[in-house]
Amino acid sequence: SGANVLLKTVSHKIPGQVMKIIAALEDLALEILQVNINTVDETMLNSFTIKIGIECQLSAEELAQQIQQTFC
Repeated sequence: SGANVLLKTVSHKIPGQVMKIIAALEDLALEILQVNINTVDETMLNSFTIKIGIECQLSAEELAQQIQQTFC
């Protein structure tokens, strides 16, 4: 069993963005425990609670880079 991580993203509303992030997390074999999606006008705030397994070799910076790539 590993630690839980809270990942938050803030962006303009981008259709399909949440699904891209979920797919990226699943590709990294991370377990998504909870997702919260909030919108205010044209802004989205997404919060993901993720379980990081002991075998996970990603640093926090590497995880952030992987998620940032979904916005490109």
